[in-house]
Amino acid sequence: MRKPFARLWGSLLLGILGSVGALKAQESLPVDVLPLSQVRPGMKGYGKSVFRGTRIETFEVEVLGVLERWDSAGGHVILVRITSGPPVERGAQVIAGMSGSPIYLQDKVAGAIAYGWGFSKEPIAGVRPIEDMLKALEEAKREEARQFSPSPPSVPVAYRPRSPLRVAGEPISRVLLYERVPPSLEPLPHTGYLLPMGGVLQVGGLSPRTLEWLRPRLEAWGFEVVQGPGASSEVEPVELEPGAALGVQLMTGDIDAAAIGTVTYRQGDYVLAFGHPFAQLSGAELPVSTARVIEILPSLSRSFKFGATMEVVGSLIYDDFHAIVATLARRPRMIPVTVSVHALARNRHRTLSVQVLGDRDLAPSLILGALAEPVQVEFGQVKEAMVRTLTEVKPVGRPPLRREDRFFGRGFLDFRAIDDLASMLSLVTANIFEPTDVEWVSVEVSMEPGRRTALIERVEVDRDVVQPGDTVQLTVALRPYRADRVIRTLSLKVPDAAPPGVAQLGV
Repeated sequence: MRKPFARLWGSLLLGILGSVGALKAQESLPVDVLPLSQVRPGMKGYGKSVFRGTRIETFEVEVLGVLERWDSAGGHVILVRITSGPPVERGAQVIAGMSGSPIYLQDKVAGAIAYGWGFSKEPIAGVRPIEDMLKALEEAKREEARQFSPSPPSVPVAYRPRSPLRVAGEPISRVLLYERVPPSLEPLPHTGYLLPMGGVLQVGGLSPRTLEWLRPRLEAWGFEVVQGPGASSEVEPVELEPGAALGVQLMTGDIDAAAIGTVTYRQGDYVLAFGHPFAQLSGAELPVSTARVIEILPSLSRSFKFGATMEVVGSLIYDDFHAIVATLARRPRMIPVTVSVHALARNRHRTLSVQVLGDRDLAPSLILGALAEPVQVEFGQVKEAMVRTLTEVKPVGRPPLRREDRFFGRGFLDFRAIDDLASMLSLVTANIFEPTDVEWVSVEVSMEPGRRTALIERVEVDRDVVQPGDTVQLTVALRPYRADRVIRTLSLKVPDAAPPGVAQLGV
């Protein structure tokens, strides 16, 4: 009879130790945080976010339940219904850009809006528990050198309600959570869908032609690309406090590419936001800026905040599955890109300057877009033109690479003009010897109408056998475009160190 008693006592002891561990974990949380263990269906609270300008507004919420993962990986999501504010008043549902909006229960922060409910006529949101986000903050403090965590799963993760759950009158027994918006969804009985509320990248300063070229290259990273207003010329002082609008930028300057979200929590110079990953880039820090919301754009598919970034105030240092972490103590390293375009016949000159994130994988596409834009705008579609490009790419810790080229073109010249820059960026960022970053880029492009090309008809040399150090005379017959043949004579010195054997001459 003692063995069952011993097993019972052991179970009680484990239960007591587990309770003590949970209490200690709760005691270690900041006093303004509500532990997930205290969240119950039916609780009412409020959230904070910016819906116009920079003013933080509150909206009311009601807890529907807590979802837990089916597998052993752990993790929870709080499901809430928004009961007031623009998501209800304007029929916008949960709005992209609200991700990171802090949710308060019993006047303590419980988490941040991170997901919206698919196929819903009500504003149902998935809230990332603040405890998970605080773990990301502690990880960022310990491992700033690593900067980025492993990528989130590309397949949906199944969650189940901790207690009976009904949404819009339908009982829900399973919820599929997506970290990227899928191309299509098929409704299944008793199944809910949570879709991320981030990923809308607003790009300003690009023409439709350049934006359409850049769109698939950004969509490959999980962004939904929309035409944006660009950075705001009206900069006002804004404190990055819970509920404030925040921008994360891929490019700044004459072209702006940024996603807008919301600040969840502030601890000194550290800022927690989003409640989900941003882009899971390979290690580059990104500019974090204040932002203002111009308007809410309601949509049946996906509503979003149409806004503009203002002042760069910090750097994104950690991109975690549960949150992004930024520091206001430093600014990120960016790649300065300068493009000068000259239309010689019209005596017009334009210079474009941007700062691009220092990521080896994504930066090249953004830099190429920055070059294509002024070429397309200034030159447009031409009948015939001669183009000269002078391209310089400076690798970090290495001398600049320099290449000059001339070509003849018709129609749009923008994507032809980026060929040299594309190959040089690949030479630096994708070389097989060592990881190398780009320090700066400078490109000059000039164009004048007309055609000055010639066909090489024949090349003759004055001898068949040469010695190292000899000078060879070349006779070249050229046929200019729609003109008579021209003969040119050139001199070429054979290198002093030329080895014996057959030599080939390319003209």
